[in-house]
Amino acid sequence: TPAATTSLPAPVKAKGRNQQQFEEPFKYITGDHPEVQSIDEFYKLSQRFPRDRFMVRNALGEPAKTIYYTSALIRDILVENEGKGIKFIHGGVRMFMKQDVQGEGVCRWRIQSEGMPILEGYVGEGRVVRLYKRSTLRTLLVEMFPKVTDGCWKNLGEIGERVRDIGMGCCVLRIEPSDDEDGFKERIVLPLWRSLHSLNLMLAKEDRTAMLLRIFNENVPLVNNHHPAQRAAAVVDAAVAEAEVAEAATANGNGEAAAVAEKSEDVEMDAAEAPLESEAASDQL
Repeated sequence: TPAATTSLPAPVKAKGRNQQQFEEPFKYITGDHPEVQSIDEFYKLSQRFPRDRFMVRNALGEPAKTIYYTSALIRDILVENEGKGIKFIHGGVRMFMKQDVQGEGVCRWRIQSEGMPILEGYVGEGRVVRLYKRSTLRTLLVEMFPKVTDGCWKNLGEIGERVRDIGMGCCVLRIEPSDDEDGFKERIVLPLWRSLHSLNLMLAKEDRTAMLLRIFNENVPLVNNHHPAQRAAAVVDAAVAEAEVAEAATANGNGEAAAVAEKSEDVEMDAAEAPLESEAASDQL
């Protein structure tokens, strides 16, 4: 009988002084790739948008998590130098990120914030939501995952009907300038996600807070509608803190009121530091 053989693990080579960290290769994908076709169909991209500049970072050349976009010049340089002496570390901007979604016909690729300025002008009207009022943007910044079902879309003002009727998936929120007192002087474009029951501005908590300070000069607690208990607690704490400030100012003058006001600010900051759900998490309501 043949002797039994045992397989031994390959010896691990020590990393030498001249060895460099492995970098995933740059691989371009064609416009007729199935994933690119699904993006094209969902966002109804204009024919003027070039489809030969999408890139991924893996040896197989298949979109797994991120799709990048580069200029034609960068594409030519990377393709020409593939496998040669020049080593490239970074290239392109993140254009699309894969998102776990539920529902038929919903594109799994959402537009990344850094790619939005490049792509937004080529997205079809079917995936565009227009906003003109500062008060509406403030609502979207303060509230995370506001509901749009069961008549709650009425709380979203001018965009309520539009977001109620638009299909699930990523949208382009175009904040247009206007001469109204409640309008904007400059154009802003942001990514928006419509899920089954709610809507969400696809910004991190820190970015929301920064925009509230920069545009509205406000530092208010954010409201996470995925956690009703946290939302109720934040509202109650803020109301109690304001009542304490008013009572102290009336009874004891400005000295003690200043101390209570400091406590109120701490309550607001604690509420703003509540964990933020993933940008397009499935609805729990």
